[in-house]
Amino acid sequence: MDPDARALFSVLAQLDLDAARARLAEAAGAPVEEMEAIRRGEG
Repeated sequence: MDPDARALFSVLAQLDLDAARARLAEAAGAPVEEMEAIRRGEG
């Protein structure tokens, strides 16, 4: 995932906006495992 998308995803994860995170991840082509790691603060 590119750095800008990763940063935005991290902010959205903190806000717990599930639908927005899902749309961003889909648009960025990120794998589910990477999305979940970022959400947990491990990314």
